[in-house]
Amino acid sequence: MVPQGENTQSFTILHDPLDLRTVSEEARKDYCVVFNDGINIYEGVQERQDSAIKVNILYGENMWCSMSEKSLEEYQELEKLGAFDDFSIPQPPPKDPILANIIMNKLI
Repeated sequence: MVPQGENTQSFTILHDPLDLRTVSEEARKDYCVVFNDGINIYEGVQERQDSAIKVNILYGENMWCSMSEKSLEEYQELEKLGAFDDFSIPQPPPKDPILANIIMNKLI
């Protein structure tokens, strides 16, 4: 927590971009967007995309969040091998040394 003082500023969190219909351009500087994560890698990307859209609407930016096709394919392959669970939590190496070696080689 940041202590209150002259170097702090409070913001109103923008939850719904439709709320901006009643907010003046000048008052928008007092709003912020919180970037959330999801319960797994897929939902996390979606949450960040939703937040990027809010920033774009609020500040007139042009940001986007995505995962490269190559990174997504690599992750999905590791997921199929058991390196991550359904919540994208890394799992202990498997007892099978061959499978453990395959996973480690993909991670390096």
